[in-house]
Amino acid sequence: MALVAIADLENRWGAVKVRQFLDDDGDGVADATPTAQVIADTEATVRGVLYQKGYSAELITAIENDAQLRRLAAEVAMGFAGERRPEWLNAEGNGPFEAFRKRALERLRLIAVGELRVAAEATVGQQRTGLTAEVDTRDPTFLVAESATNRVGPGGF
Repeated sequence: MALVAIADLENRWGAVKVRQFLDDDGDGVADATPTAQVIADTEATVRGVLYQKGYSAELITAIENDAQLRRLAAEVAMGFAGERRPEWLNAEGNGPFEAFRKRALERLRLIAVGELRVAAEATVGQQRTGLTAEVDTRDPTFLVAESATNRVGPGGF
């Protein structure tokens, strides 16, 4: 199952608004090719953000029906859909849903690092750590830099 579907977009913004961005031939129905492209771009973007911080494909599959994750994916999708109509881009080249997409991507990053959690995650996942480190357990070696004026080095007594 996908993270977002055309029904998610229509439920959030209405079928008429979604058709304005995805109906190229004017028949009143979102066309298959642009819809598939927007969904593919959204899937790649959302999964990329989550993979970046340690989510596995299995965990994403387990939580992909979470309402918060689907809403955020829908906001990213409408950001991509809004870019399809150059006549609606502002002076910076952003579409009418760019603010939604930016907010959604920021929230996805917070989910990825564990600062926000999706409801389903408590039962299927665990806290991820984005960074790992090695600990050197050997005894440290202290070197004292001698100088002509201070034989024990800087800060020596």
